[in-house]
Amino acid sequence: MEGAGVRLSRAFGYHEVPKFDPFLMLDEFGYAIPRDHRAFAYVVDGSSRFDGGGKGIGSGHAALFGAGDEVTVTAGDSGVRLLLVSGRPLNEPVAWGGPIVVNTQAELDRAFDECRQGTLITYVNPASEEARCVNASESLVSC
Repeated sequence: MEGAGVRLSRAFGYHEVPKFDPFLMLDEFGYAIPRDHRAFAYVVDGSSRFDGGGKGIGSGHAALFGAGDEVTVTAGDSGVRLLLVSGRPLNEPVAWGGPIVVNTQAELDRAFDECRQGTLITYVNPASEEARCVNASESLVSC
């Protein structure tokens, strides 16, 4: 079966699965990465082989693909749950510190200062546009 740029081989119906998982269940699938995109796959659970029997990777590991690659993913013996991400690069500078990712070191320093002061906005409710600041004692971010 082919469509939307993805080639599937043997998809399973949800009625045959005792614990339905929102992930599409496949033995193997292929995806052509557009030339202007970058892509990676992150294995959430199980194991997988990429590109026709290459080295397998397991849970908690990722594979990086090049622009224009044809990616073939084959599930391991116990199956695989993975996240495949593909998109155009932003071509912006990156400053990264723990869970905070911004564009410059000055922005990163300011974000950690705001975290320590309890003024770092960590959530905006889309319905009300209300912003929520989390102080360092309740934050998942270690300031």
